[in-house]
Amino acid sequence: MALGMIALGAMAAGVIAIGTSAAGIYACGVTAIGKEVAVGVAASGKTAIGETVKGNHCLMWHNDLSEEQIWQFLNQNNPNLWEPLRKFFAFLGQHIK
Repeated sequence: MALGMIALGAMAAGVIAIGTSAAGIYACGVTAIGKEVAVGVAASGKTAIGETVKGNHCLMWHNDLSEEQIWQFLNQNNPNLWEPLRKFFAFLGQHIK
């Protein structure tokens, strides 16, 4: 289990959490729960991207979803998101399977 500002691990909790199960303000993983942004197979957050999504702004993953489409979705719904984090989430969101 990883805890911290930036947490990387099987179970991660932090401001930026990346792992199989991730929870934080910004989360990315198979199961992701993010206060602001969540990207994962199952994602829940104000802005959620994944196969199973729950949130105010949701983008459901499909085979034709491109990194550019995800980047535009994040840019539209989270304009103040730190650019490197937006690019990272757009890249990972394209590879949800």
